[in-house]
Amino acid sequence: MFSRDCDPPSNCDIDDLMIAPFSWIDHNGQDVLFVDYSNLSGEQLLRKIKRVATAFEEMAQHHSGRYIAMINARDMCFDKNVLSVFKHNAVRFKPRMKRVAVVGIAGIKKLFFQTISTFSSLELKVFDTKEEALRWLTEQPTDDAGRGRGINPNDEFPLNLDIRLPPITKPYSQNKLR
Repeated sequence: MFSRDCDPPSNCDIDDLMIAPFSWIDHNGQDVLFVDYSNLSGEQLLRKIKRVATAFEEMAQHHSGRYIAMINARDMCFDKNVLSVFKHNAVRFKPRMKRVAVVGIAGIKKLFFQTISTFSSLELKVFDTKEEALRWLTEQPTDDAGRGRGINPNDEFPLNLDIRLPPITKPYSQNKLR
């Protein structure tokens, strides 16, 4: 169920995106959960995020442990709603995630993911290439081929997700430090 891929995502029907919420990459003998959000935006992106979360919850109910994951966010367009969902999921799934690598982003998008990492205390890093991300994810051995010791998936976690960024009123070059 999790191995069907759809290439390129922008040419896929939304039902194809639902069939393959994530897949697995075997790297250095460890299983890396791979989520491809590349070229998605708006409603398609929100639906895929929801499907990934649902599938991950179902999988986590049957397999104890902590996972390592890589997210492809290349050319992904997101807004305040998507950012809020990412923050919510980072907190929600933090106990089940050992490390998360994000590839394919730069600039302000990189800052958003770093904010999510700080906010959720999730060990999340942004990389330029898939190879760098896989190396970092698998450099530390994990128990059970990519999964660590189990935790209780029914634990409750605080979900105060309201991070507000100040509005930008003038170009940066016109702002003066006082």
